[in-house]
Amino acid sequence: MQAQCFKKVKNLMENPLRSLLKVADGPANYLVNFSSRYSYVYVETPKVACSSIKRMLQIAEVDGDLSRLSDDVHDRELSPLKPMYTDPAAFNKLFDDPGTFRFCFVRNPYSRALSCYLDKFVQNEIARPRFLPQLGFSPDSHVTFRDFLLAVRDQTEAECNPHWAPQNFLLNPHAMKYSFIGRFEFLDTHVQLVAERLGFAQYAGQLVAPHRTSAADKVRQHYSRAEIDLVQQIYAGDFEAFGYGWAPDIL
Repeated sequence: MQAQCFKKVKNLMENPLRSLLKVADGPANYLVNFSSRYSYVYVETPKVACSSIKRMLQIAEVDGDLSRLSDDVHDRELSPLKPMYTDPAAFNKLFDDPGTFRFCFVRNPYSRALSCYLDKFVQNEIARPRFLPQLGFSPDSHVTFRDFLLAVRDQTEAECNPHWAPQNFLLNPHAMKYSFIGRFEFLDTHVQLVAERLGFAQYAGQLVAPHRTSAADKVRQHYSRAEIDLVQQIYAGDFEAFGYGWAPDIL
């Protein structure tokens, strides 16, 4: 077991992404998906339709045979999209190829922050006790959206769980050269563009949303001036890096 863990760590340290992504090796290994068959590297962003996008990529990898896929789209051990450390040589070759399609998706920070709060701290009673201590709350706490944002503000980017970490931190677009940065706000269209580019447009419509919160429709219910100010402080880098407007259409 120790030898296996050492091998994984060694392979990660030799990975070309080591100097391009800011996140620690463990999260980076989870967030990065690649396919030698279709020549792409997808860096996922939690709370930005990553379940839907990843399921489409998995379906394409198994030629549409759903029986070969786990019910849990995030199960890396059973996914046909293997983690980087399982075949570092293949990943390194793919990553260094200038023809490789590197892509990610981003989302308006206002709706992404709210979606995270609703998904992990309101709707999901199983997940809530697991995530609350990560922000300094007791497992049985009931926190408001403002409480959540205040706790996130007190964390460094490296301390943040990827579900609420700034997208700019997770994706590091200033160092990582992406071929395409899709937008959650145009999800269907942008997913179709990715699928057509990679050669499996027939699978673009097979999207899933197990953690959907419809946060964009609930923004007015949860935002006041205080929440707006907090999101602007926490996710300043996202607004600047991805061109989202500072002023939400909610007041």
